[in-house]
Amino acid sequence: MSFSSTEQLRAIIRTQTDIVAGDLDPAGVMQLIAERAQELTRASAGVIELAEGEEMVYAVAARPLPTWGRDCRGEPASRAAA
Repeated sequence: MSFSSTEQLRAIIRTQTDIVAGDLDPAGVMQLIAERAQELTRASAGVIELAEGEEMVYAVAARPLPTWGRDCRGEPASRAAA
């Protein structure tokens, strides 16, 4: 799916409107943003990372991610499952 500049702008405005109009907690807002960013960029997945101490950890994921690294809660994930 390809977006024109006008369609991209409308999608961004729709996302902003959904955030303001929705009764979302911070995790819900991040989830919505990750999903919409994934759609707009035609990426296979999308994540939002947050700083936790000196590390960056996944806060939310728009699609299942590989099991290596850290999962969407920032917990170490097993490479053996990959």
